[in-house]
Amino acid sequence: MRMLVRIILVCLFMLAGMVNAAMAAGSVVIEGPGDKFPHYLDMSVAPFIEDGTTLVPLRDIAEELGFQIAWDPNSSCISLQGNGKLVQMEIGSRIVLINSKAFEIDMAPRIKSERTMIPLQFVSGVLGYHVEYSDLWNNSENIFITPYSLISDAELLGINVLNFDEISDPGGSTVLKLRQDGITPGGIQLGSSIRDALHVYGVPRSPERSLNYSADWSGKLIYWGTFIPQSDGGIFWELTFDRGALIDLIVSG
Repeated sequence: MRMLVRIILVCLFMLAGMVNAAMAAGSVVIEGPGDKFPHYLDMSVAPFIEDGTTLVPLRDIAEELGFQIAWDPNSSCISLQGNGKLVQMEIGSRIVLINSKAFEIDMAPRIKSERTMIPLQFVSGVLGYHVEYSDLWNNSENIFITPYSLISDAELLGINVLNFDEISDPGGSTVLKLRQDGITPGGIQLGSSIRDALHVYGVPRSPERSLNYSADWSGKLIYWGTFIPQSDGGIFWELTFDRGALIDLIVSG
């Protein structure tokens, strides 16, 4: 993949040009527990925005993430079970029970085209998955739902030549390498601790999708940015640590 430099140079112009452009209908990119890679989700009802809140079809997303769903038409109650959780809620109510403990979500579930629609916050706050938005690809706004954190478009667009050097890797691809005195848009620099990096960038895609790395951990954390499924379009971050301290950071794509 040789897209990195072109993407970073063009992204700012793309973003500026799209501020006033009409965005195409949004798609959902999702990775369930048994998936090797994310993919576009076929949805019975397209996501829509109401009062500034994005609503998505519950059954399409929950089943893709491995939850079992039960619906009681008499009480309008819905229960979901999976990922160590029992989730109970009612159409029209903002109160959700998670393992019998009450939580309040942004907007009550509602019915559209005979499908239950839930606020996107439900996916992260209740189901426990990470949600990211992107409008850098195909001139459309996409919603990413993944079991790990994605590097945000804002972080990518903040990369500049003052903090990164452009180099060629052994395979001939162009990559960006954090300078000795450089700093990422998120405030990470060489010497930063792994705990600081995890705090800024969240759960890595590999080697372990967790925040439970020891303070003296050595190895490489791999993060993905937003991307187009089943294509060579995407950005990848590789952070190398030695005994808990960042010694190298590479951005490739």
